[in-house]
Amino acid sequence: MISFEVSTKKLKYIAFITGVFFAVLSLLVFRGITESLDKTILLFLNGSHFPFLDELFLSLTYLGSIEFVSVATVCFGLVLLIKKKKQELLLLVASVFGSSTLILFLKDLIGRIRPADALAVYSETSFSFPSGHTSISVVFYGVTAYIFAQKFTDTKTRANILFGWIFFMAMIGFSRMYLGVHYASDVIGGYLIGFFCLSIGIILFEKYSKK
Repeated sequence: MISFEVSTKKLKYIAFITGVFFAVLSLLVFRGITESLDKTILLFLNGSHFPFLDELFLSLTYLGSIEFVSVATVCFGLVLLIKKKKQELLLLVASVFGSSTLILFLKDLIGRIRPADALAVYSETSFSFPSGHTSISVVFYGVTAYIFAQKFTDTKTRANILFGWIFFMAMIGFSRMYLGVHYASDVIGGYLIGFFCLSIGIILFEKYSKK
């Protein structure tokens, strides 16, 4: 297997740091300390809407939805199964569905109400923190980029894949705030828990796939 040159030591640091930061942010959100700043950012974005941007970000945000990611996971999983990439398949399925379960649990545990419908382009009914679209995008597209990058040995191609993933997940996260369905702290929380789950998944993969 061609390594993606991932340092498990660095990933352990990332998992630890993102886990701690998420715990701190969760406490701040639960106590309402982020509320004022969150609403200021939301109101600012609400005044910056244009029809063509609404359509663009609606399309982008759909690519981070649990419906789309579930179908994409099944399709990509079938490709991996056909190619007999069983370990990569396990990484994909465990990371996506494991993180999804954790995120739903955290949403119910913290129980943050969504921004007011008057500020949103469309209505969402689930709890707000952390952003599921953001976190699942980090995990699914991160795992996909990780597996895809193993096919290449040159640094430039791998760097392009990495930056493409970062840009794409950044746009999905921003779309959640722009559309008014999440506060900024929800999105930040989504990134933190997403990187935590992705790091743990790759750490375990790197450890056991080489045995």
